[in-house]
Amino acid sequence: MTATLQQKVEILMSSLPVLGNNPVANAARDALVNCVKGATPGRATTPYIGVSGDRFIDIFFPRYGSVSYQDLVGAATGLSGSYWRNFNVALLCEAMYKITSNLRKQLDHKRAERDIASYMGTLLSSAMPFYSSLLEQVAGPVKSAFDAIGSASYVAARSAYLSLIQSPPFADAKLAQVASGTWGNGDWEMFHHFAKLKVLGASDADINGVIDYLKGQDVPIPASVDRGRWQCYGRWFGNDISWHDIQADASDGILKEICYVYPGSRWPSCMRESNAYEFTANSQPGNGYREVPSSSCFKAGARVVMADGTLKNIEQVAAGDLVKVPGGSKEVRMLAEPLRLKRQMYSLAGHSFEFSATHPFVLYSAATARQEPYLAAVDPIGLIDTIPTSASLGVVSLGVGRGRQLARYSAEEGLVAADVAGINTDPGLGSETEVLYDLVVDFGSDGLSEYFVGDDRGQYLVSSEFPRFGVAPQTTEALSLMLQGSADEVLAQLAEVPEQDFTDVINLGLSSMATTLLPRVLAAPREHRYQPGLAALPERHFHEALVGMSEAFKNVDGTYNRRYSNYYEGLLAVFGNQISSAISLGWRSLQPVANGDATMLSVSVYSLALDGSLVSVPQHNLALQVQVCRGDARFTQQLPAFQARSNLYHELFDQVLYFSDWRPLAEEGDAPWSFMFHIVDLQTQQRLGCTGAANLPANIDAGFAEQQALILDEQGQLLGQLGYDLRQLSDALFVAEQKARAQWTADRQAAFAQSLGAAAGAFLKENLPNAAKLLSQIGSVQSSGLFPPVNPPQ
Repeated sequence: MTATLQQKVEILMSSLPVLGNNPVANAARDALVNCVKGATPGRATTPYIGVSGDRFIDIFFPRYGSVSYQDLVGAATGLSGSYWRNFNVALLCEAMYKITSNLRKQLDHKRAERDIASYMGTLLSSAMPFYSSLLEQVAGPVKSAFDAIGSASYVAARSAYLSLIQSPPFADAKLAQVASGTWGNGDWEMFHHFAKLKVLGASDADINGVIDYLKGQDVPIPASVDRGRWQCYGRWFGNDISWHDIQADASDGILKEICYVYPGSRWPSCMRESNAYEFTANSQPGNGYREVPSSSCFKAGARVVMADGTLKNIEQVAAGDLVKVPGGSKEVRMLAEPLRLKRQMYSLAGHSFEFSATHPFVLYSAATARQEPYLAAVDPIGLIDTIPTSASLGVVSLGVGRGRQLARYSAEEGLVAADVAGINTDPGLGSETEVLYDLVVDFGSDGLSEYFVGDDRGQYLVSSEFPRFGVAPQTTEALSLMLQGSADEVLAQLAEVPEQDFTDVINLGLSSMATTLLPRVLAAPREHRYQPGLAALPERHFHEALVGMSEAFKNVDGTYNRRYSNYYEGLLAVFGNQISSAISLGWRSLQPVANGDATMLSVSVYSLALDGSLVSVPQHNLALQVQVCRGDARFTQQLPAFQARSNLYHELFDQVLYFSDWRPLAEEGDAPWSFMFHIVDLQTQQRLGCTGAANLPANIDAGFAEQQALILDEQGQLLGQLGYDLRQLSDALFVAEQKARAQWTADRQAAFAQSLGAAAGAFLKENLPNAAKLLSQIGSVQSSGLFPPVNPPQ
């Protein structure tokens, strides 16, 4: 018996995709994600004359091709090519932040997150017609119902559908479901009624009429599909498009190491994450999300509390002035004057003074009772990256409603507790040449440099941007020797770089050394003769050593040497953690091992730094669990147990794990190895709800690769980071390494620190200038024409 049109429409009305298992939504989402991938703009450049780079779409999406229904997206959504390109750029830059280790410190991921959310809002408000059109094209019950009606009968079917849905029986049925508690997904049902009506040709006015009728019958239309909202309903879409959607395709291109040769150089200049640097270079698509590494500083006009209690603008404070500190006063050693370089600035609600995202404020509980955490910043992870030793103090978010109070100056009481009412963002980015300011105040016995700053309404205790060298004297010595052994030559060879470009150029050059310096400096056995230096100085001399280092940032006439300071800041940010661990683990082998000879993977875990967002940390033994994964293979080891002291902010490991089940990839394009890091409660064997994950670089046969894995909670929110490095070893090197480990002594470590610092300084002196000149043409300021391109090697 042939069904009537009304019966066919009734079948269409009852046909509904299954929530959570919807092939229509899957097809729509795949097509929309592929539109984002396909919009990848631009082409890479090279430093060579007449040699152009590959298209970025081929670099990041080498297997890209059109998918089903993608050709319908443009007409259905009305979204322009520029929309898809902008979405693509934001998404790639967010992926680069999550995946890279070196470039990540120069990416404004907060802006990328905001832009991605905005693009998703636009997409959901535009994609409903596209999804509706697929209801009659993708196999399933809804398509079958449309096929039974036939497009020639759509006008009559629309009329029948509108009559049925605006009738007492339909309204009564919905009211009965509401009363019985069985209409739990009313939004899902109503949206699909509207979507099916759109396919049949109904207008928005027709659908709004349905909504008005049902509401008039007391049917509770869910807010998400009410008038003006149903067109933007996004539950069908599932999870928002995120960097996870492009991670598998883009990771290899993002992490790839590319080497170039500068004429006259002994070594090629190799850059991990080279394509990512290039994508965010000047004149390239992602440059809007690239910023120089953050610096802790204040805008002119911030008011400093002087020793006599008066206030002075920070830019007017000079070396030798006395400023107020808790318990008395101290001398200013230096007025630092970094350039703003379009950094975002912030202010506390109710105050006018502005500061950078990484400037550390001192918490009241820490200043008065020396409790952890000690510091707070708008961007705690950025602060940890900028000043590696800051993590040992505990760094948390300078946020509202967290129960953390800042230390505020009081003329009567010295210190009082102050709540954070809010954080305001300066809407502008300022000028590249705008000067910012920070003070280096005479150091306390703990190596900290602190002062009070704010505005006329109140002043707060802050820490200067100077590492807490007291916790790592041998690292301090090594970095000091690196600086002394290279700075003059490096700065002389880069003298032609404009002031506003220097920080970018020097950081790019240093980043290119991040995976090559240690293996090349430590490739051959060295005679580690002990020479008394900073590491051997009695404690009473440590203050003088710190003062001497701060004096090194001054010109002969006493003015601030910005380039010298910028070079040191970059040196610290790029090499601080790896030099520290290289000294602690000085017995390790960094000898390169060819893929064919590698029999195990070594993972050296440096430290865990969290921003305090992880709550309810158990006060008993914890462990860091490390998994090396590929496909279904999971190889798990744990580092020795540790105990959180109050909360979990920072834990230093400097421990080495060996994975003998790992092997290098056989062929390019093979699925990569990856890491997973978990914190485990050893009493309950439960994980703490935070995970770190990263892909293993495709090639580490150069001997060494340093990485950071971002630690995320179960909702994907950033909690902190884990620092580690990777080496591949042969059986023979493993045996030799264990023998060296057994013979390692404190005296050898002290001598090793000095030898390492001197050798690393010499390596930077020889190699860094040419690397910076070469790579600045592809990953930084190539549009400025700083250095001419060079002929490719023959």
